[in-house]
Amino acid sequence: MKRSSGLVDYSSSEDETTPSTLPPAKKNCPTLSTSFIGEQHKDNPALHQGRIRTTPHVEGQFIAHVYIPVTVDLGSKPHAFTQEVVPSLHSFWESEDTKEQISRRELHISLSRPIHIRAHQREALKTAVKRLASRQRSFDVSFAAFATLTNDEATRAFLALEVGAGHEDLVEITSALRSTLETLRQKVYYSNPRFHASFAWALLDGARAQQTLTPRDDSGDSETQVDFPTISGFPEDLLSSLKPLYSSTVPFPRDTTLFIRAVAIRIGGMFIATPYL
Repeated sequence: MKRSSGLVDYSSSEDETTPSTLPPAKKNCPTLSTSFIGEQHKDNPALHQGRIRTTPHVEGQFIAHVYIPVTVDLGSKPHAFTQEVVPSLHSFWESEDTKEQISRRELHISLSRPIHIRAHQREALKTAVKRLASRQRSFDVSFAAFATLTNDEATRAFLALEVGAGHEDLVEITSALRSTLETLRQKVYYSNPRFHASFAWALLDGARAQQTLTPRDDSGDSETQVDFPTISGFPEDLLSSLKPLYSSTVPFPRDTTLFIRAVAIRIGGMFIATPYL
């Protein structure tokens, strides 16, 4: 009698086992609304006469300046003369609304480089400036001459009035600010400062003369190429040509003494002027 082998024959379809269904595909998470993450900041030099941000924008960071406000009357002749010699020159006396030149306007004598601080550091800087002002006596300032200056990044050149009398008093203020700036890990003011009040500026060739900008409206997706005029520098005889514009009837600004009563600080869009004792 034959015995069964005990083996069972399976069809080829039963030899291979495969899962009846595949695992579900992973779904991509939806993009967060800009109300949660905010829109990405994009600089647009066209909105600032071609000026370029030298420090990248950081969300939650504020730019602060410490300075002394002064009001100077240069008359109308320097504006017309300098813009004829340097057509791309921009004046700080130009009205934002009417684009007309005004001869008398507040200018700034800087006492600090741009200060980059976070929101929680604002009070410490304001307190330091107020403490400084409480210990500072009022003093006189006058201007010695016209001057040309360049920013640290060599992107802009400035026409300015350089301080003569009052220089030592200004050095005293910048020295008093040193410890606060070091605590905030910021650059202190220049070791050999040339205190000045700038009244006009021009873009230098070192700046990016062309920027590719995205339109601000929804008129299209194309980008616009914007050109900004630049100069290699001011003409060598520009400063010597300015002085003859003044006469006995139109005194040079150095003949006017300014009585300094306060130091100011601007943090973002906030302005505070602290009077001296």
